[in-house]
Amino acid sequence: MKIIKENITDQIYNVLKEKIIRRDIKPGEQINPKDIANKYDISIMPVRDALLRLVNKGLVVNKSRVGFFVKSFSCKEIKEIMELRKMFETYCLRENFDLLDKIRIKRIKNYMSAIEGNLTREEFDKIDFELHDYFINVSNNSYLIKNYSQLIDFFHLFRGLDIDRLKEAHQEHQEILNAILDNDRSKAVEKLERHIEMVTLAILNNLKGDQDTSSAS
Repeated sequence: MKIIKENITDQIYNVLKEKIIRRDIKPGEQINPKDIANKYDISIMPVRDALLRLVNKGLVVNKSRVGFFVKSFSCKEIKEIMELRKMFETYCLRENFDLLDKIRIKRIKNYMSAIEGNLTREEFDKIDFELHDYFINVSNNSYLIKNYSQLIDFFHLFRGLDIDRLKEAHQEHQEILNAILDNDRSKAVEKLERHIEMVTLAILNNLKGDQDTSSAS
């Protein structure tokens, strides 16, 4: 990637955040500002500024006199963050069910059905982003949306640990949409709650697997 000599901090921030979310830079791994600066032929200050922004976002930790490291999340932290996600999304779906655009929901469902036989991670993520964000944004509650948006990077990061349930999660999305189209509020909320619980369980199981592998090596 070529770095344009304008808004360098923003560009480095976005590059590093994407690498962290995609787990190209692993949890616990150190990030050397000098190496990043040399790689993109820029000064070290915008790199440090970008890293400090990532610290504020909770994706990086700055250990005094040691350096910057990608944050490692404990099982407890993941459970707490995903519990917040479930709380936000199920509340919004329950309280704003009548505001859902059924034409949009039908379009998403038809698209999901069309790609079911050739489901890729990229296609799944595209639907996943749209569907879950829509449940929040339909609330039109700026304070709620702002607080949820502060957690989105964590959700995207944890998604990298939920890699074995593509078909199952796709089916769970369809069940949520079917309940909405059947105008069954309680069932839709129940299906969404169950979906997030299953995602959380998969994330925790894969995290444990990562930690066991690291310990063994």
